[in-house]
Amino acid sequence: MNGHAKVNPARLRTLWRRQAQQRPGGLTGWILQGERLGIHRHALLPPLASLILLGLVKPVAAQYGIYFDYHNPSGDSPKHLDHPHLDGVLLRWSWAQLEPQQGRYDFSAVERDITPWAKANKKVLIGVPLAGQQRGVTPDWVFDELPAIDFIRTGKNTRVKVPQYWHEKFLPTVSGLVRALGKTYARDPRIEGVMIGVGHIGFLTAAPNKGGAEAFLKAGWTPEAWKQYARDMIGLYREAFPGKPLILRGSELILRTPDPAAAGFPQSRPFFNDVQEEILTEAATKYGISVGGNGLNGDPAKFLATGIPSLFARLAAGASNGCYRLEVSDDWPLWVNARRRAKSSVDAKADTAYFQKCLENALGANPPLPRLPVSWIKMLETDLDCTNPHHPDFQPDCEKKLLWFKRQLLPPKGK
Repeated sequence: MNGHAKVNPARLRTLWRRQAQQRPGGLTGWILQGERLGIHRHALLPPLASLILLGLVKPVAAQYGIYFDYHNPSGDSPKHLDHPHLDGVLLRWSWAQLEPQQGRYDFSAVERDITPWAKANKKVLIGVPLAGQQRGVTPDWVFDELPAIDFIRTGKNTRVKVPQYWHEKFLPTVSGLVRALGKTYARDPRIEGVMIGVGHIGFLTAAPNKGGAEAFLKAGWTPEAWKQYARDMIGLYREAFPGKPLILRGSELILRTPDPAAAGFPQSRPFFNDVQEEILTEAATKYGISVGGNGLNGDPAKFLATGIPSLFARLAAGASNGCYRLEVSDDWPLWVNARRRAKSSVDAKADTAYFQKCLENALGANPPLPRLPVSWIKMLETDLDCTNPHHPDFQPDCEKKLLWFKRQLLPPKGK
């Protein structure tokens, strides 16, 4: 329903009694029953901790440990299946890969990639990026349905084309894929959870690049439009995957716009981080969606500047009560071998000491960071190279720190 019905306390009490007796689907059942009574879903959300204590919603038990952020477009045999400390994997496929023609879905790559991890008894998270800074993420046919945003990627001098996500035709255009994916995998026991695809490579980020940010603003991007779009995607995924834990990931920015006031948004903070915080907070506290964030850094001050530690500190109570899970990581390696460090100034810092410091900072173990009740972390291939005793780049000190890190993670409620 679209309108906001006035909440009648007697009807709410009736709903609570029905849910306590029947409990069809936990929080999802709670919301659906309330809407049948004419009560808007936003009025049906008392603190999630209270619902858990009353037994109306089960604590989130998913996402615990070390996960491999693994991209395998070629279909090669997966790496690190033999990693003794690896708990799960995050697998992602582009929209173009799964829906090459409108309404024609190809999930063969999904099956191919899930199978070996499930056979190895690893937990599997899945996600579908809708666009990225490389061509080929969004299907070409999408741009026949709605406007595109074209720009030159700053620093790379490559042309990028992404859809205008907030356009009125975008949600109907993408909903078929999400629903088809849900129809196929919502009840699949091999799938532990699903990442909600929103912006750049599936994260909340709209445009991480300066050229992209300028193009988005020129195309009419606004904080309110992005927040509404994110809410619509959350609703779509909750409908398609009612029984699966959901994950929403942010980063250190929404748009690479250091001065929003100069762009006409004086109320916003640099890089529109206030937009990200509002969306992630709402997703966690209203819907029990687990949240994650990029921006992990070996320098505590730099990590703090992303805003992720402060946000997670505010979400700490709900995470500790099992209402949702928190994850922090980065899309840049925490460790690379000496050969790569020698070739790249960007990678030069990523040695064993940096790896160790990052894991400490992920938990808020170093001042001025607050303590962070993190439950899981996703790692890149080289991060697992140095912690896997079976790999030529194995580093005993990295493994030792990883095992320390795993002992500090917030376990699922009751574990």
